[in-house]
Amino acid sequence: MTFTKNEVWECYQFARQMRGKHNRSMIMDRDDWEIFRDDLRGKLGEIALRNYIMKNIPNANIESNIDFSVTPLGQWDITDLIVNGKYINVKSVKGNSRFLLIETKRYDPDGSYAYRNNDGMPVRVDAYVLVRVTIEPEIDCMDMNYKNVEEFRCSKGGRSIEAEILGGISHDEFWRKKHFAPKNMKCNYANLSAVCKGETVEMIYEGSKTARLQRDNYVLDSRTELKDIREIL
Repeated sequence: MTFTKNEVWECYQFARQMRGKHNRSMIMDRDDWEIFRDDLRGKLGEIALRNYIMKNIPNANIESNIDFSVTPLGQWDITDLIVNGKYINVKSVKGNSRFLLIETKRYDPDGSYAYRNNDGMPVRVDAYVLVRVTIEPEIDCMDMNYKNVEEFRCSKGGRSIEAEILGGISHDEFWRKKHFAPKNMKCNYANLSAVCKGETVEMIYEGSKTARLQRDNYVLDSRTELKDIREIL
């Protein structure tokens, strides 16, 4: 799937406005530009899922709009999308990824979320959908200050942005099937696959932050453990 210019620019402006208003250390220790990159990819993933549902699942009832509101630090969005009465949490990953990874500290021992929404109510997630958002060339620290969408699209010799729905899973099934990926594990395909198969993994304590998991995570492999999203809506 591709995006319109307006969709790209709306996500770009949202990500830029959210700088300084996100937890720097929830996923890993991140600089401002990395938070911008992740917010841009995340919001594009939400739009990709909405557009996919509208085009391919005509009987689905999308009950919420994409939320572009900018919330203060410490507040959480109520949900990404509500479809057929189900609260969907969209997880967006970069172009060479296929694993659903969620930090363990988001949850209480019973699988409920350990924090509350910005309306003070408990977080509700009925299902997760994994979306691969490929941005080529990838976002870097020089990409936060374009004046319009054409500047952004033409930067670095011309950018392409595409998305693919990798699958979904209900929260209850996620909680039953989840595998544990420990902090400081070497973060590559071989290790993440090994975790999902219950095999021994390679640990790494040095190197760049992207070479290892900086937080304990739960993980599922989209190729073998996620379902067609029609099955969860």
